[in-house]
Amino acid sequence: RHLKLTKFFTYPAIWRRYLFCLKKIILYILMGFVLIEPSISISKLGTKKMDYPCAKKFNIKIIFDSTAINPKFKTGWGFSCLINNHILFDTGADGTALLNNFHLMNVNLSDISKVIISHEHSDHFGGLWKLLEKQKNISVYILSNFSKNLKFEIKRLGSNPIEARPFQEIENNIFTTGEIKGYYKGYFLPEQSLVLNTPKGLVVITGCAHPGIVNIIRMVKEHFKKNEIYLVMGGFHLGAKSKSEIKSVVENFKLLKVKKVVPIHCSGNKAKEVFKKYYGSHFMDLKVGEVFNF
Repeated sequence: RHLKLTKFFTYPAIWRRYLFCLKKIILYILMGFVLIEPSISISKLGTKKMDYPCAKKFNIKIIFDSTAINPKFKTGWGFSCLINNHILFDTGADGTALLNNFHLMNVNLSDISKVIISHEHSDHFGGLWKLLEKQKNISVYILSNFSKNLKFEIKRLGSNPIEARPFQEIENNIFTTGEIKGYYKGYFLPEQSLVLNTPKGLVVITGCAHPGIVNIIRMVKEHFKKNEIYLVMGGFHLGAKSKSEIKSVVENFKLLKVKKVVPIHCSGNKAKEVFKKYYGSHFMDLKVGEVFNF
């Protein structure tokens, strides 16, 4: 052993060769860390994307409906609400009323960058034209079966019609359901709803819920399997239903673990009474001019 050690230190070429090999080993180890770490990061990002991490704050302004907090607001049959001051869901029936209510709620038209039209009934898109005359280059999310005339008019006024895809994320934590098949008075009437992924859970906003409000919620639950539903608001289309039918809807809401409800527009007074009875303090009856922060 003494002779071997003497030989190692006596001849520089030998220990230089060992040193060179050692450097190569260290270099390969370092390269391994560099190559492996990015793949770990990408994997983590992919997982987060699938889990849909929620945004921190949201607010919803009720812009158009049949009741308001004071007579200065213009009302009518239809629905419109504004999310985070720049995403408009439906436009109500009357553009003049829409612009008036924007003004009273200190909404800057230049901030509005996206509009979602739930379905092609005039009480949900009638106010669109006045808005597009005032503000250009808005992305208007529609469905593929919307009329050619509506699509043409959006383009003519300088904005961009976009046919919504199923559960398309139109902005971080804000999704359209895309087309959900529905029927109205015997004819085909598809509809899209909006889904917000909030710190308190999912918020589902519906226009008229022609496909069935329970059916819409089930589809949302099926897509966002890990998320609870915090709030469902908008038109539930229950105005012509009996109290027993409405009670069945409420029971389904409970089974689907919907925490809060805001039935407005075409939901009907009977539905409001029944929902209020079963939801108590978790029922809200929002009016034009009110803002919901969460």
